Parts: sequence; structure tokens; C-alpha cells
Amino acid sequence: MTLETVLRAKLAKQTIHPVHPIIELRGILPATLEAVINLDGITFTLPIEAVDKLRRDREAKITREKEDRFRYRSEPEMWKRIDLQMAKKRREHPGVQLELLVMGGIRGSKTDFTHHRVLNHFFYTETSWCWGLHETQGSSKTIQQRRMMEFFPPELNPSSGKFRKDRKTRLSYSDGGGFTSDMFNLTWECQDETGRKFLGGGLFDFKFYKSQDSTLQGAELTCAVSDELVPRATCDTVRERLLSRAADTRQPAFLARIDHAIELLEAGKELPGALLAAIYHGVHLIGFTPKEGYSSTVADFLDGAITTEETTTHVCKAEMRGLDAGFKSKWGGPEWGPMGAELMPGKKVPRFKQPKKPTRLVAYLHTYDNAHKGNWPAMVQQCQGAPENYIRVIAYGDVSKGWSVRFPKFSDTVHVCTRDQIPREGTWYQVVDPAEERNWFMLWVLVDSFNRLWFVREYPQEGDFIPDVGDPGAWAITSEHGKRNGDPGPAQNGWGFGYHRYRLEIERVEREIGEWWNADKSPIKVSERIMDSRLGWAEKLSQGASTTIMEGMLDEGLDFSPASGDRLREGDQALNDLLDFDGSAEKGSPRAEPKLRVCRDCGNLIFMFQNYGDPAKPKDDACKDARDVCAYASLADLSYLGGDALTAHGGESYC
Repeated sequence: MTLETVLRAKLAKQTIHPVHPIIELRGILPATLEAVINLDGITFTLPIEAVDKLRRDREAKITREKEDRFRYRSEPEMWKRIDLQMAKKRREHPGVQLELLVMGGIRGSKTDFTHHRVLNHFFYTETSWCWGLHETQGSSKTIQQRRMMEFFPPELNPSSGKFRKDRKTRLSYSDGGGFTSDMFNLTWECQDETGRKFLGGGLFDFKFYKSQDSTLQGAELTCAVSDELVPRATCDTVRERLLSRAADTRQPAFLARIDHAIELLEAGKELPGALLAAIYHGVHLIGFTPKEGYSSTVADFLDGAITTEETTTHVCKAEMRGLDAGFKSKWGGPEWGPMGAELMPGKKVPRFKQPKKPTRLVAYLHTYDNAHKGNWPAMVQQCQGAPENYIRVIAYGDVSKGWSVRFPKFSDTVHVCTRDQIPREGTWYQVVDPAEERNWFMLWVLVDSFNRLWFVREYPQEGDFIPDVGDPGAWAITSEHGKRNGDPGPAQNGWGFGYHRYRLEIERVEREIGEWWNADKSPIKVSERIMDSRLGWAEKLSQGASTTIMEGMLDEGLDFSPASGDRLREGDQALNDLLDFDGSAEKGSPRAEPKLRVCRDCGNLIFMFQNYGDPAKPKDDACKDARDVCAYASLADLSYLGGDALTAHGGESYC
């Protein structure tokens, strides 16, 4: 029997694995007796003995993974990228609670990711206290608790025969009944990244948010995981329960460990379990499959969120593993172009989004990320001829609201800009929508030499510090009552400001804009101020005499022109015209880019553009003031009135 025959016989018995590709023997070189092998599309030569060692190492990895999924499971690359983003977020926000929403395509591995990370945190954290939340006790036992046991270290799994209880341990599990009393309490000796040994573990409780609201109190949690349709109120409770122990993450020694974790992840290296556990200290992980709909919790994360990374919908990509040669040939071959076929040609899908709250993150696990159970080829087949919204949901976890918005062209990846991208030369305008009981909503617009509109500053603006008020909060928030345009936020609550105080606030904002916009840091000079004419010209009694808001502001030295008050629907159309662009048009052509951009600081405007639609319920108008100032601006024929040639800053030109 020849060496080639023996080697072929051994290679024929390789275990099929979705991540570790099989070793294919292409032949033996007679001159050197080296084997020509193919591994995941790469062909090279090795001594016959080295090929057999490669085979043995591969089988050992597969066996080790099967026996110990806690330490050795093959993870999608996207999992590590989420870990890196969360480590950076912890570094930016030490000592506070963080929230991670993981959106997933069907079988996108979101449940595996969230449950492995919380369990890893539990076992590698001293005196940990974790919650696992699900809809009902039944769904918790059959879905969540079973998944937890799949990731248990084998030496702590009661079914392994290796587990030994002590007097402090409470752990009893069965496939049908889950964990006895819906909890387990245990510790084990482990070590951190420096080799220091310590007792990890503590208490893990399972809660059911449809029936146990009264029990979600009193805990000092270190981490929590929620799966599917967790209510916003429960998220608020979990955030409160994480407060005390989140303070641990403020310690210099803890932050040094986070820095080390970031360094390892950026270098593409594996994290020790204890460092991975540190990343999720003080974190609530929430998994969600959008086929369930646009829930209020998801809306709370996504409304006003900005896409920070997106990707194409190419069917075959370099990072996809476990695809057979026939599938690659059909969907990634040269007949489909250099990058292969796309599920949605020319479209992109999100990978990460930054919600309005800086302590949150949204990550997307696509179906093809899950080489173990994703069955990407079947998903591709299922998506053939399907509507775009359907493909986005089931393959990429990219959920839509389910209703039509007035500004469907608005895209946070196209129309939202940073301060650095705003031209440093142009003509300034102010637009105001006054109110009697609510606060006034105001907008500052820059028109550049190409007559493009830049919505630079809003008022009130979340995160701003208003004297005697502080941070005003959001103008509109995601509705808990089924309203499409949101519920009124705290910024709408009247502060009792009169004409003089509004003038002082306008001057303050224009000084602040000038500090970063003007080279000499002088206040901006507004060419024209525009106000809603309906309320602006409405007469009311003041100190026994009849006056109007415009007259009152004129007395303060600010002259306002009346805006059109009866053509707001036309304003919506004008806004859509400004937002419209043709992504396939040649760069530099008039249609290649929109005529309107919104500064990323204007969270209320972004929320409005993403949500504003025909009301579904009475008084569904929380976004109306923000929409009105934008409509007035679009109808006012704002134009550039002279100056030097446009200069773009921030390394990007829109010419």
C-alpha cells in the first residue's frame, strides 16, 4: 500500500465541520514525495507527514469543540468585532450601565452570542449576579435555560459526571424542567489573564417579564441577557439593577484590563475568558429577531440612531465559511462580476448603529455569520424574487417600521453629516416655530455657494446646557402608546421663557455656533430670521395692549419675516426634493448628491425625518414642530448671498 493510498484513506474519514474545511488531496509530487493539498480554496504543498499532522490537529479541534463549547466553540468573526466595539464603549463610558441590542437575521446566531457572553461573564467574575429574562417560565426553560446549559463548562455540567457540589452550590438541571427554582448558585476556581487564581461565579436568576414584574427588584446585577420582545419598562428596571456594580468598571485597574482587551482584539488575537467577562460587566445584552415586528424596545434603540457601519449584500464573501464549491461557483463566480451576485443589487445593510443614547450600541448578525446553523445557501434560495423589506428582515435583521413615512428618501448614511463636513463659508438663516404652552422650536440653516442647505443647529437640542434648565432632553421620544410620531419628550415642557429670555438664548446659541464655525470665533451673522406667521402674527393682550410675538421680538431687536403658514404639505414635497439624489449618477452631476444635510448633533431633526408619518391616533403630533421649521425652510427660497469660494473642511468635499 503506497503512502498516497494510506493518506487518502485517512483523509476520507475527516469529520465534516462548517468552519474547519476538509483537507483535499490533489496528488503527490513524485520528485519530492510532497502532497499537493487544497484547503478552503488555497492550494499548496506539504510533506506527507505534515498533512497527516494537519488532519490530526483538525480532528482534535473538532473533538475539543464538541466536548467544551464554553471555551472552544468556533465563533463568527463578527462576534469578536462586537466585543471590540463594546470594549471601546466601556472605555468611553466607565462606571455606567451599557446596553447592547443584537439584531439578527433568521438563524443569525444572536441567541448563541448573547447567552455565551453573559455565561462567560458569570463564570469569570467574582461574586457575579446575572439575570436571564424571557417571556414566560415555559419559554425560559425550553429556550433560554437549555441554551445556557449547552454552554456550561463541562466540569460544571451535572450530566458530565465530573461535577461535584459543595455546601454553597445550588445547581440542578433537567432537559424538560430546566434549572430547579429557575436559578443556579455556584463558584469555581479559575484564573485571570495574568494567571491569578480566584473564585468566579455567583448567582444566576431567570426571570419572566410577562408575569414577574414584582420580582425584578432588589438585585445588584453585574450582567443581564434578554431574549425577544423584552418590554421597555423591563429594560429600565434592568438598567437600574446594574447601577451599583457598574461602578466597578470605573476603577483604573479595571480600565487597564479593558485597554489590554482592545489591544488583543485589534491584533486579531483570542481573548482570555476573564478579559471577555470584563467587557460585559455592567451590560444588558438584548437579542431580537425582527420577524416579530418593530417592538417599542427596538424602536427605543433605533429611532434617531445613526448607521456607523454597513456592508453590501453580496451572496459570497471572503469571510463566509462552509460554502460548498457549487454554491460559490453559482453565486460568486466570474459570470456574476468580480464581486459576485447580490441579494439586493446596489443596496447596503447595517452592521452597527449608534443610538441616540451614547451608552447603547446596536449590532447586526446576518444569517451568513452563522456557519454552524445559518444554512446560508437555503436562505439565498428563499430570498429569490422576494420584496426588499422581507430580505432585509430575514437575512440581515434589518427591521422597518411597517408604515409609510413622509420622508422615505432620508438616509442616516447619506443625509447626516458631522460638524467637520459643514462648509465654513455661507449664508445663515434662522427659522422659528413659536408656541404658547410648549417651548419654541428653532433651526439654524447654512446655505453654501452651491445653494445646498445645511441644517446645523436645533433648539432645544438634547445634550445642550441651557442656563436654569440644564440638559433639555429629547423633543420627541419613541411612543409607548402606538403613536407613529412619538410621544412628547421633556424638551417640550414649557420653561416660562418670555421674549427677552428667548433673545438671550438665540444670542447664546449663535455665539456657540460661531466658536467652532468662524475662524475668529465670533458669533454667526444671520441674514434673515423667519417665523411661523399663524402664531407669530396672532394678536394677544400684553399689559393691557394688543401685540404679537413678532412685535415682541422686534422690541428685543430681532426682526422676523413671516413664513408661509398654509402650505406645509407643499413643504413636505419641497423637503423630499431636497433629500432626493441618484446614487448611481456620475460624481459631480447635479443629481449625484442631495441638496440637504442635517448635522449629527440635531438628534430631534433626525428622529423626525426617520419617523414622521400620517398620524395613526389623535394628537399624534410630537414631531410636528421639528417638521414645521424644516418645511418653512424648504419653502422660504433660502439662497447663498455672496462671499468667498466654498471651502470644505474635514477631509471631504461635496463639490
